[in-house]
Amino acid sequence: MRSFKDRGKGKSKSKGMKSVKSVKSVVLAAIYCGAWLIPTAGIKLLADEVLNSMILHIAFTMMCVPAFAFAVNFVYARRGGQRLWLALYMLAAAVILYVIFGYNELQPNFLVTNLIPGFFGAGLGGVIRNEPIAARQYEIDNAKKIAEEKAEKDYKPIVK
Repeated sequence: MRSFKDRGKGKSKSKGMKSVKSVKSVVLAAIYCGAWLIPTAGIKLLADEVLNSMILHIAFTMMCVPAFAFAVNFVYARRGGQRLWLALYMLAAAVILYVIFGYNELQPNFLVTNLIPGFFGAGLGGVIRNEPIAARQYEIDNAKKIAEEKAEKDYKPIVK
């Protein structure tokens, strides 16, 4: 049996680096937008169409939608830093939902309750972001540019 002092030995020092996969920020933002869109549209349909409850609609609009928008933007910004991909995807999806569900169904408050908590979550996540994971995400996004800069730096002229 290992002692308490030996528990941390033998493991990699960068624990969070294993969870980062080679996915660009654009694709990652689309995944996070889907993770926001599925519960948002699902609860909207459940509260208004299936159960037809005003109390659930109020709870949905005032608590669930802002919480989903905040959480998704917070996690995305904490992982990858400040990038506008997720905000643009969520804005487009919110406008599309506004049009699909009809102008009478989703009030303009739906847009406001998504945008304000979403931007607040992105700002807060950017402030307390995980630096090693954000640096790795930057490397993934700009791999071609970094390779070109390295090639220019290592260039040695043939003619002196």
